[in-house]
Amino acid sequence: YVSGVIADVVRRYDIDGAHIDDYFYVEGITTQDANTFFTEPRGFSSLADWRRDNVNLLIKQIYDSTRAIKPWVKWGVSPRGIWRNGVPPGIIGNDNYNSIYCDAVAWLQARSLDYIAPQLYWRFGGNQDYGLLQPWWSSQRNGRHFYPGLATYRIGETAFGQATEIARQIRFNRTTGNTQGAIQFTANNITGNRGGITDSLQQDLFR
Repeated sequence: YVSGVIADVVRRYDIDGAHIDDYFYVEGITTQDANTFFTEPRGFSSLADWRRDNVNLLIKQIYDSTRAIKPWVKWGVSPRGIWRNGVPPGIIGNDNYNSIYCDAVAWLQARSLDYIAPQLYWRFGGNQDYGLLQPWWSSQRNGRHFYPGLATYRIGETAFGQATEIARQIRFNRTTGNTQGAIQFTANNITGNRGGITDSLQQDLFR
């Protein structure tokens, strides 16, 4: 159903790309899909592996249908910024591999998307260190484009910092080699010049 909706949009509208966010399985799911797993295991003995494969099949199906309809339209996903707790070493956070059955590394290995934009919505330092996560993701991209998602919406929060934090991340991206750009979330923070970020972009970073 999901891939059919996206295919319909790709077919009928003059779009440059299709993109989805990071919602797959609901956190806290227990046995709601046990009957489906029992009747359609597809050779899997592990419910968790089966769920991850379901998501992998969805990502690939959307990629294949998009390329079949309009091969110039790009397909990408913005998964949560931590793939697994403890990866890379020093990172502490939600293990999305097991909590929502999101295996973004598998999509990159299979080249089931054109680009990936992980939600790296943290500052440098701490348990979710941008300086560790960004290079790790760039090392996983497998020839796909990598656009880290930046937390422009968090400018001004005590736990994040000011617009200078976003500027620092953009400069860092430009030094790491395997980064093709960045996506700032969300647009209204750019049009609204949150914390002076738009001035920084126009007058300095993208002058």
